[in-house]
Amino acid sequence: MKAISVRQPFAGFIADGDKKIEFRRWKTDYRGPLVIVASQRRPLEWYTYLGGNLYETIGQKGGEEVYEILTGCALAIVDLADIRPMTKADAKSESEPFDAEAYSWILKKPQELIPFPVKGRLRLYEIPDDAVNAARVRRARR
Repeated sequence: MKAISVRQPFAGFIADGDKKIEFRRWKTDYRGPLVIVASQRRPLEWYTYLGGNLYETIGQKGGEEVYEILTGCALAIVDLADIRPMTKADAKSESEPFDAEAYSWILKKPQELIPFPVKGRLRLYEIPDDAVNAARVRRARR
């Protein structure tokens, strides 16, 4: 399955369904399922959000939960529905500065994965389908 590495906190935002557009300075003809991998690179320092697909509880200390940021792992599968030139409306919707040379990658239907380690790469790359399928979160039937 195709995958792309995204720096935290943005990988977590995408996995949680809060970020629906990813901005890149390149495009691809590929459309379809795309694994979102939290890159190994240190997260942006300004980010203090706790929850969702950004942090994982790793234990307790002094009666309080201790969190570790998720990096170097697959977090979710999304549908890469479209890629188009970035618009000012796209930038505004994601609170990003407008870049006339960027492309808006339209992401839909995020599906949570049980995080598993992935060595990220540049551009699109392949992750074995069996590894992705083994990490799919099974939802209880109601």
